Amino acid sequence: MTAKEYLKQTFKIDNIITAKKEQMQRLIDQLGGSGIQYKYDKVSTSSRPDQMAEMLTSLNVLQNLFVTDVTRLLRLKYDITILIDGIEDFDCRLVLFERYINLKDWKDVAFDNNLSWSTVHRLHSKALKQIDKKMQPTV
Repeated sequence: MTAKEYLKQTFKIDNIITAKKEQMQRLIDQLGGSGIQYKYDKVSTSSRPDQMAEMLTSLNVLQNLFVTDVTRLLRLKYDITILIDGIEDFDCRLVLFERYINLKDWKDVAFDNNLSWSTVHRLHSKALKQIDKKMQPTV
């Protein structure tokens, strides 16, 4: 695995977390009544409690998976932070930290740090080479 592939995992996991968060919110909305319609003329239905139970079970499972993914992202960010801190060049560290820990877009990395687009990419490339060297097994 290259340094870039390793670092980009933060974006992938963050996207999964966002998708699960949206799915949980839809389930919560349905449980809260925005997605369920009640009829006044019915006294009771046997399917409603079963449907609610299924939705609650689904929500519980999804919440557990969400917590697992958040924990995985936090561990990965910790490991990446340690790796980034091992780079000597401050500007390279800053670019990597902003991109892969703070998950900023390239234009925001450049703007927030008063750097040009080309400088950001040059620093990024330089930093990735250093990370690749650190990730190579020593013989």
